[in-house]
Amino acid sequence: NDITTGDLDITEALVISGAGADLTVIDAGRIADRLFEVGHISTADVQPVFTVEINNVTIQNGFLAGMGGPGMYGGGIFNRGQQLTVESSKIRLNRALAGGGIYSTGNLCLSYGQVHNNRSQNFGGGIGNRGGTVTVLNRVSIANNIAGWESGQLPGGGGFANINGDAYLNGTQITGNQVIRGAMGGGGILNAGSSVMRLTAVLVKENFSNDQGGGISNTIGYGEGFTGANPTLTIQNDSRIGWNTALRGGGIANNGILSIKETLISVNTATKGWGGGIYTQGETSLTLSRVVANRATSGGGIHND
Repeated sequence: NDITTGDLDITEALVISGAGADLTVIDAGRIADRLFEVGHISTADVQPVFTVEINNVTIQNGFLAGMGGPGMYGGGIFNRGQQLTVESSKIRLNRALAGGGIYSTGNLCLSYGQVHNNRSQNFGGGIGNRGGTVTVLNRVSIANNIAGWESGQLPGGGGFANINGDAYLNGTQITGNQVIRGAMGGGGILNAGSSVMRLTAVLVKENFSNDQGGGISNTIGYGEGFTGANPTLTIQNDSRIGWNTALRGGGIANNGILSIKETLISVNTATKGWGGGIYTQGETSLTLSRVVANRATSGGGIHND
């Protein structure tokens, strides 16, 4: 794209290093496009893969709207099948059809940063991963993101959506995110389709879903690409799921495979349904964990359907 009218295309290995996220701000301004597209559409049988690092910057005010398919994904960054590392950076105030802050189909690693106040019309208000691998380490904060702003969509994962991909989050804080008008739910996190996700020492707090899974939704999903899928979610090592709200499954909603170890699930609320702490229609196991002080009309702690 022309850099005066479109996004910045990265088509080979590159390192972008700022002077600090508060000092180096990359702002889309009034250009109706994302900030960075890493990789590009290719008709070649073998796609070239390269490594990009983005460090110590703020990426903000990318804006993509409408029903334009993948071209409208990734308001801040679209990682198209590449190896992308984002460290000590802030991704904020971006909007897109999916992956409001970041949309990735490749390998994405985030550490020491923030993904705040982004929004998607469909899935992944903060981060959307589809078929790729995401690693989030070292106190990354994913907060105050929203999935969904129009009816007729199936939004989910206000903070982070993992669709048919692999994800590992360690020491991450997922707080204050929302899903509105979204049947797949997951105010904080959505793990859907054939996805595999591990959460270690995470905090999932004060998230909201207007349907299921205020904190986390582990679901087979709905529509094309989800039939017969069986998502797997492991939550472990002093993780805390608390103060989340949904119609059912205030803390966690599950219809896949869910394993919970050494985790506290507390003070979550199902406002009009079942399972204040956990609502499960799938396979759920708990080991050395506590489910306390949750509220629902049926199964305040756990509702097994």
